[in-house]
Amino acid sequence: MGKISTYGFDSSVTLNDFVIGTDADDSNITKSYLIGDILSLAPDVTWGSITGTLSDQADLQSALNAKQDTLVSGTNIKTVNSTTLLGSGNLNVQEVLVSGTNIKTINGNSILGSGNLSVPGESYVYQVGSVNQNNIFSVTQNTPLQISLGPAISNTNVDVDAGGNVQFLTTGKYLVKIFLNAGRDGAVSGTTLLSWRAMLNSSMYGEPRAITLDTISSIKNEEIDFFIDAVAGDRFAIVIVNDMNGVNDACGIYQKAIYQLEVPASSVQIWKNE
Repeated sequence: MGKISTYGFDSSVTLNDFVIGTDADDSNITKSYLIGDILSLAPDVTWGSITGTLSDQADLQSALNAKQDTLVSGTNIKTVNSTTLLGSGNLNVQEVLVSGTNIKTINGNSILGSGNLSVPGESYVYQVGSVNQNNIFSVTQNTPLQISLGPAISNTNVDVDAGGNVQFLTTGKYLVKIFLNAGRDGAVSGTTLLSWRAMLNSSMYGEPRAITLDTISSIKNEEIDFFIDAVAGDRFAIVIVNDMNGVNDACGIYQKAIYQLEVPASSVQIWKNE
């Protein structure tokens, strides 16, 4: 048998090829062995049985060090609105807020961003206060009577004449406060009913109101305030009615004296939004 190096070299080795070698029991005997049979003699590899010093395996140690920890929701991975990011499928989140598109503004100001939002409040400037100095009562039932408001008074925005007409000289938003001191001064027993209403440009503004006066010489007060979006030239007045649903006694607007004081006279006070 010649030297092994003198034989041809086969680079396409398969498990069905043979190799030659000596028998372990008799080194003088040369035999051929099937490569597949030789490999079948090797024991199965059990990875859990790898022994040795891990730090000596530099590439394996580096790979293990770079391994990510097991993700635990809320521990080493955040949640979105208390909803875990782990698992399959899509996570529903709120769409991006766009001022004026899917979130409203306040007086044209965006509420997005940090810090406080300055929201201007309405400011009203006192204009006039007119006081009725005369007793006014309605003699004929169901006949409207416009009440006078005392001395004439005016400024740049509001003019009040002695007849009780209020004229708005400039366009704007006005706050009107009305105080009525209602009473009766007749001698007819029973309940009288004094109704009154605010008038704007000769039409009723708001709802009519009524004050019941149960006994002779009784008085009652009523105070109310409301807003008027006035246009320059608009006129405002107060009308009372001795309503026929009550007895016909001298009821109307009175200024009555009480102990040490007087109940305030009926009045109209006006502020303008600036």
